Amino acid sequence: MLKIETLLKWLLVLAWIGLIFSFTLQTAETSSDVSSGLLMSLINGMRYVYPNIENVVDLDVMHTLLRSGAHFGLYFILGIFTANAVTSFFVRPLSVIGVSTGFSSFVGMLDEVTQYFVPGRAMMLSDIVIDGVGALFGSLFLVGILVFLKSTTGKGIECSDNYGG
Repeated sequence: MLKIETLLKWLLVLAWIGLIFSFTLQTAETSSDVSSGLLMSLINGMRYVYPNIENVVDLDVMHTLLRSGAHFGLYFILGIFTANAVTSFFVRPLSVIGVSTGFSSFVGMLDEVTQYFVPGRAMMLSDIVIDGVGALFGSLFLVGILVFLKSTTGKGIECSDNYGG
């Protein structure tokens, strides 16, 4: 029987996937408006340091970097949450990294396939790669912390091999 802690870890993963898909289901216009608004907020904030920022940076390149960074960040966090949930079932760090990265990357593929059917959106291989890399780095980040805690304090979060947490 699964422990409540294990269930809560997976509910967090599912909630984060829900957030990702809430962005996925936005029309092209809405998605562009959100990222453009965020970019303009960043540009306006940077004007305090660089008054003529528009003359220094290419806004189209910045917009692309912002959107790619959002993909990376969303899947970095999904990698962390998934790795945390996977520790309920796997003991070896490489297993945790592999399973959590694979699962998160699969979600990224589903995300892009879903976008194909959203008006004005497109399925992009580059986004799938960025999602997978973000998931890998998130998984590595969490497992690195767990290994460090275990080696330095002996009290790190334990990975369990009893299929229940």
